[in-house]
Amino acid sequence: VNTKLVFLAVILQQIINHNKGDSEVIKHIVMWKFMENEEEIMKEFLSGLENLRDEIPELVSVQTGININPANEFNAVLITEFNTYEDLQSYQKNPKHIAAASVGKDKRIARQAIDFEF
Repeated sequence: VNTKLVFLAVILQQIINHNKGDSEVIKHIVMWKFMENEEEIMKEFLSGLENLRDEIPELVSVQTGININPANEFNAVLITEFNTYEDLQSYQKNPKHIAAASVGKDKRIARQAIDFEF
Protein backbone atom coordinates (compact mmCIF):
# COMPACT_ATOMS: atom_id res chain seq x y z
CA VAL A 1 0.00 0.00 0.00
CA ASN A 2 1.37 3.39 -0.97
CA THR A 3 1.17 5.41 2.27
CA LYS A 4 1.56 8.69 0.42
CA LEU A 5 -1.59 7.94 -1.60
CA VAL A 6 -3.53 7.07 1.55
CA PHE A 7 -2.38 10.28 3.21
CA LEU A 8 -3.29 12.26 0.09
CA ALA A 9 -6.76 10.70 0.10
CA VAL A 10 -7.33 11.87 3.67
CA ILE A 11 -6.27 15.41 2.76
CA LEU A 12 -8.39 15.48 -0.39
CA GLN A 13 -11.44 14.34 1.55
CA GLN A 14 -10.91 17.17 4.02
CA ILE A 15 -10.64 19.70 1.20
CA ILE A 16 -13.78 18.35 -0.48
CA ASN A 17 -15.68 18.65 2.80
CA HIS A 18 -14.51 22.22 3.36
CA ASN A 19 -17.18 24.91 3.21
CA LYS A 20 -15.83 27.55 0.80
CA GLY A 21 -17.58 30.36 2.72
CA ASP A 22 -15.53 29.90 5.88
CA SER A 23 -12.41 31.88 6.63
CA GLU A 24 -9.12 30.07 6.15
CA VAL A 25 -7.84 27.86 8.93
CA ILE A 26 -4.83 25.67 9.56
CA LYS A 27 -5.45 21.94 9.26
CA HIS A 28 -3.06 19.58 11.07
CA ILE A 29 -3.39 15.90 10.12
CA VAL A 30 -1.33 13.13 11.67
CA MET A 31 -1.48 9.39 10.99
CA TRP A 32 0.19 6.67 13.04
CA LYS A 33 0.88 3.01 12.63
CA PHE A 34 0.70 1.11 15.91
CA MET A 35 2.24 -2.28 16.56
CA GLU A 36 -0.06 -5.27 16.15
CA ASN A 37 -2.31 -6.12 19.12
CA GLU A 38 -2.05 -2.62 20.60
CA GLU A 39 -5.67 -1.57 20.01
CA GLU A 40 -6.34 -0.66 23.66
CA ILE A 41 -3.34 1.67 23.95
CA MET A 42 -4.25 3.17 20.56
CA LYS A 43 -7.79 3.91 21.82
CA GLU A 44 -6.40 5.40 25.05
CA PHE A 45 -4.00 7.56 23.03
CA LEU A 46 -6.71 8.83 20.68
CA SER A 47 -9.11 9.47 23.56
CA GLY A 48 -6.45 11.57 25.29
CA LEU A 49 -6.00 13.65 22.14
CA GLU A 50 -9.79 14.10 21.81
CA ASN A 51 -9.95 15.29 25.43
CA LEU A 52 -7.61 18.17 24.61
CA ARG A 53 -10.61 19.85 22.96
CA ASP A 54 -11.64 21.34 26.30
CA GLU A 55 -8.12 21.83 27.62
CA ILE A 56 -6.29 23.87 24.97
CA PRO A 57 -8.05 27.04 23.81
CA GLU A 58 -6.10 27.29 20.52
CA LEU A 59 -7.59 23.97 19.38
CA VAL A 60 -10.63 24.88 17.25
CA SER A 61 -11.65 21.31 16.41
CA VAL A 62 -10.32 17.80 16.87
CA GLN A 63 -11.30 14.47 15.34
CA THR A 64 -9.66 11.11 15.73
CA GLY A 65 -10.30 7.87 13.95
CA ILE A 66 -9.28 4.26 13.69
CA ASN A 67 -8.76 2.77 10.25
CA ILE A 68 -11.36 0.22 9.16
CA ASN A 69 -9.55 -0.94 6.01
CA PRO A 70 -6.97 -3.67 6.75
CA ALA A 71 -5.23 -2.93 3.44
CA ASN A 72 -4.13 0.52 4.70
CA GLU A 73 -0.77 0.87 6.38
CA PHE A 74 -1.74 3.40 9.05
CA ASN A 75 -4.33 2.60 11.69
CA ALA A 76 -4.96 5.87 13.58
CA VAL A 77 -5.53 9.47 12.53
CA LEU A 78 -5.83 12.89 14.15
CA ILE A 79 -7.41 15.83 12.32
CA THR A 80 -7.24 19.21 14.05
CA GLU A 81 -7.96 22.81 13.08
CA PHE A 82 -6.43 26.05 14.30
CA ASN A 83 -7.08 29.70 13.48
CA THR A 84 -3.39 30.43 12.84
CA TYR A 85 -0.11 28.58 12.38
CA GLU A 86 1.05 30.21 15.63
CA ASP A 87 -1.90 28.58 17.42
CA LEU A 88 -0.78 25.20 16.06
CA GLN A 89 2.75 25.82 17.33
CA SER A 90 1.39 26.82 20.74
CA TYR A 91 -0.70 23.62 20.86
CA GLN A 92 2.32 21.49 19.99
CA LYS A 93 4.31 23.02 22.86
CA ASN A 94 1.47 22.83 25.40
CA PRO A 95 2.35 20.47 28.30
CA LYS A 96 -1.12 18.89 28.13
CA HIS A 97 -0.56 18.03 24.45
CA ILE A 98 2.93 16.72 25.16
CA ALA A 99 1.55 14.46 27.91
CA ALA A 100 -1.30 13.16 25.74
CA ALA A 101 1.04 12.60 22.79
CA SER A 102 3.43 10.54 24.91
CA VAL A 103 0.84 7.82 25.65
CA GLY A 104 1.83 4.64 23.85
CA LYS A 105 4.72 6.31 22.06
CA ASP A 106 6.75 3.10 22.31
CA LYS A 107 3.90 1.22 20.58
CA ARG A 108 3.90 3.44 17.47
CA ILE A 109 6.17 2.41 14.62
CA ALA A 110 5.39 5.06 11.99
CA ARG A 111 4.06 8.61 11.80
CA GLN A 112 3.14 10.96 8.97
CA ALA A 113 1.93 14.54 9.36
CA ILE A 114 0.95 17.49 7.24
CA ASP A 115 -0.08 21.05 8.05
CA PHE A 116 -1.87 23.18 5.48
CA GLU A 117 -4.00 26.26 5.16
CA PHE A 118 -7.40 26.15 3.49
